Amino acid sequence: MPTLDPLSPTVTGLGRVAVLDGDRACQAAACAALDEAGFEAQGFARAEDFYESLDRGVPAVVVLDRRLPGASGDMVAAKLRAELGARRPAVVIWIAEPSRDCEATLLSGLADDVVVKGEQDLAILVQRVINRAGWDPVGPGLYCNRREGVLLYKGERSEPLTPRELDLAYLLAATEGITRPQAKRMMIELDAKTAAEVHLNVVVCRFRAKLPPSLRAVLATTRGQGWRFDLLHP
Repeated sequence: MPTLDPLSPTVTGLGRVAVLDGDRACQAAACAALDEAGFEAQGFARAEDFYESLDRGVPAVVVLDRRLPGASGDMVAAKLRAELGARRPAVVIWIAEPSRDCEATLLSGLADDVVVKGEQDLAILVQRVINRAGWDPVGPGLYCNRREGVLLYKGERSEPLTPRELDLAYLLAATEGITRPQAKRMMIELDAKTAAEVHLNVVVCRFRAKLPPSLRAVLATTRGQGWRFDLLHP
């Protein structure tokens, strides 16, 4: 099972995940690993119980064993696609024995990924779920969802950011951060009318205002040099 780095900030807020598996031990292990990674995981042994839970909201990802008590995992995936359409959550098949049927399931669009129990450990399952939920690790405890245009840190989301601002966040999370000349080249339009230094400060201030308080607190400034996210010393 994945273990959290004691120096890394705790991750929360990655979203809800449903784990459908008739094997209670596998189900519990997957839920524990996903909870530790920052998700809110809920396990189900029966497809009927999972369907009822959809009335309370659709999870970001469904981890699905193909062999369920009284049901087929493929049928569950097909039902999700038929009834939810574009709102269908990502589906990760978690199966004990790989087969060509799994490839057919992927090609049909019923599932988005396959993880093989025993051959691939829980850390791989967790990483696949993170990816399918749309999250990309930026730095310790910091994630980016480019589909939504937001950053997530300590369970708090930023306001929607522009593509340039998201790219800026990646550089800020790098060990050395970003210098003022680098930020100027990235963030300032060539035809900007305002004086460059003033305009850059305005741009960075606007970006900072969109950040959640937890992330704003670790945006370190080196006078006259540049900025960085001090993620290991929040």
